[in-house]
Order: sequence, then structure tokens, then C-alpha cells
Amino acid sequence: MSRIRVPFLALVVVMSALSPAAALAADPTPQGLSDPASADEVPVPLSRAQLRSVLARERQVAQVVASFPGSHRKPGTTESESLQAAAALCPTSAAAALEADTVAATAGTSDSLATTATQRIDAVAASSGCVSDFLAIYPRQQVKWFYCGPATVQQVINYTRGIFSWNQNVNAFSQQQISDWWLKTDANGGTSPYRERVGMNAGSIIPAGFIYMEHQVTSGADWHGHVITDITGWNMPLTAAVAPHDVGAAFWLTSWANRAVNTGHWIVIRGYYGKWDGTRNPLVYYTDSSGGLGGGTGRYYDPSFDVYQTLIKTNAVHTSGKWIVW
Repeated sequence: MSRIRVPFLALVVVMSALSPAAALAADPTPQGLSDPASADEVPVPLSRAQLRSVLARERQVAQVVASFPGSHRKPGTTESESLQAAAALCPTSAAAALEADTVAATAGTSDSLATTATQRIDAVAASSGCVSDFLAIYPRQQVKWFYCGPATVQQVINYTRGIFSWNQNVNAFSQQQISDWWLKTDANGGTSPYRERVGMNAGSIIPAGFIYMEHQVTSGADWHGHVITDITGWNMPLTAAVAPHDVGAAFWLTSWANRAVNTGHWIVIRGYYGKWDGTRNPLVYYTDSSGGLGGGTGRYYDPSFDVYQTLIKTNAVHTSGKWIVW
């Protein structure tokens, strides 16, 4: 795997061609992790049970994508007409989105990891109108300029362990521990998708039949389908490696509206509003950790289309796009 060091104020994502690896134990210790550093990026194959769980979730993604507007148009209608009709079903506004975010923020511990995945996925696939879902993910400020990986993994671990707090000092594990034990962010100068996945599996309490896996999205519908599947199907957040606001880019994250810089960055995806229809109507809700380092720290939302554009964008630092850990 190649490593790229980047200038100050750049949040690094180190990318490489990656294959599946097994999750580490749910209750972590620093002992028994792969050493030396040169062996850190050698993926371990999934067990058969883990592979079956990933394939089952991919089938759920396909089911969700098939429910998107335009997937099964009425005879005689054009794609444009179908998309316009779908957009009318899901009007969006800043006020509506803020109201939904407020509900999510006050939900606290009402988020349950025990909901049956199949029932919730079926409900989304059968819906002809707007659908939305949100998880109570609480943002954390990254403690080093290249610690977006540890900060996102910290938030995911906190959520799965029932830590619903705005207090920056209340965490299951520190970002330094997450880097040292699983992500190797200090050693590598950034966090690869494989290492992000290792940390999310190792520190989290995850439901039976679920394992975090890295994936390169193939389309906007594939991106949004994975978001719905994890959040509604499993009540689990996912992370995405984005180019948050490239210089001269047409699309960027609201959290990075005030600074344009060519870099890579990890964010946590915590919710969505509406089905993918190829327009900027459906929204994605996320947390950012980059306050004072180019972006902001907090909860944000943007059109799913815009976030997808930052997900597939590459630059001299962010050299391999489309990665999510879901």
C-alpha cells in the first residue's frame, strides 16, 4: 500500500486496493494486534459466516435500490416524468430538515439496535412516499489535524455502546487509543478504508448478522441504497471518505463551506430523508469533526447528490474515491 504525506490542514485518507478482513474482538485490548507496522494493511479473509452476512446485506441494498423512483416506471412514462413525479412526493426544505434533525437530537437512547432488519427494509421498499430515518450520533472534534479517521470511528463506537452525549470527553475509547490499537493513523499518516473498518468492528458492539465492510460505490443509487440499508435496516451508522471542498469544485459539504482545499476526509453518515431520484431533493445527514481544521464540528445535512459528488471526487491527495465503510 502506498502512503502519501500531506501538508498541514489536510485531513488524509490513504487509499489502496483492499480485500475483506475479519473483525477483531468486540471488547478490545492493545495486545494481539498485528505487528509490525509493515503488516498492518494485509487484509485477513472473511469467515464464511461473515461473508454470508455481507452478501445478505448486499441483497437488501439491491431491494432498496429497486424501490427507488424510476426503477420500475409505468409504461409510456419517460425517465424525466418519473423523476418529476418522485420529487413531488418528497418536497424538502431547510425548515423540514432542521425539524427532523431536532427530533433525532432529542431521541437520545430511543434508538434501538434490536429492530428486525427485514421488516424495516420491507417498509422502505414498499413506501410510495417520503421515507426518512435518523440515528443519534454525537459529533466529536478530532484531536489532531489528520485524525478524521479516529474521530469518526470514535463516534460509531460511542453510538453502538449507548453513549449519547454532547460532552467531548465522554467516550468509550480515546482517539489516541483507536489510532494506536486499530487504525494505525499515526504510523501511516492517515486512515485507510481497511483500517477504518477494522476499528469500527473491533470497538463496536454490533448486532448479530452484521459486520462492517469497506465498499466502493458504483452509482448514486448504490450510494443511497447502502445508506438506507444500514440506517433503516440495521440502525447502524456508516462512514464515507470524501473530498469535502475541492478548489473550484461544483459540489461541497456544508460543513466545509468556508474553506476550499484539496484533501480527503472521513465523515459519519447518520440519517437520510427521501429516496434517491437523481435530483438534489433527497438529503443525507452526517457529522463532521474538523472544526478549526478547514471544516466544522457538528451535525449537518446536504443533498445526497452533493455528498455523492464529494464521495467520488479525487485529487492529488485523495487519490482513490468512492469508499464507504458500511
